[in-house]
Amino acid sequence: MKRTFDFKYGGKVHVIVDDEFVTFYRKRKSAKFYKKNGLNPQDSIRIADINGIQYKEPKMLSGYIRFVIETDNQVKIHKPLTDPNTIVFDKKEVRQAEQLKALMEGLIQNHAGKQEAASSIGAAGEIEKLYELKEKGIITNKQFEERKEKLLR
Repeated sequence: MKRTFDFKYGGKVHVIVDDEFVTFYRKRKSAKFYKKNGLNPQDSIRIADINGIQYKEPKMLSGYIRFVIETDNQVKIHKPLTDPNTIVFDKKEVRQAEQLKALMEGLIQNHAGKQEAASSIGAAGEIEKLYELKEKGIITNKQFEERKEKLLR
């Protein structure tokens, strides 16, 4: 899966989303602005590192989509143009921004579900190993039950 979004008016950013990353390509004149403010013309964020999305619809000024990563706090940002994890968009681009937001929320949720499933599969495997140890007499029934309860929490 690969989707592209082109924000021409707000921050002049071309965005590519695939199964693993969201990549920003900051364009032409705005690329100079971003460099001047310490940002790379091209940045990527692993979808697995994104905890959430902040979305502000444009009113009098531009709106933005901010990808909150593990090291961030979900605080209101005051300078979205200089935030490396933010895409700025204009009123004309609201539909596209909402599509990007919905896609990213789905990918984030899907990734979280995969992690949860892997964790529960891991717990089931551990319980099986503990059961085998109990059957062999290596651990007691009480130890098996205590460890099983820990894994199931």
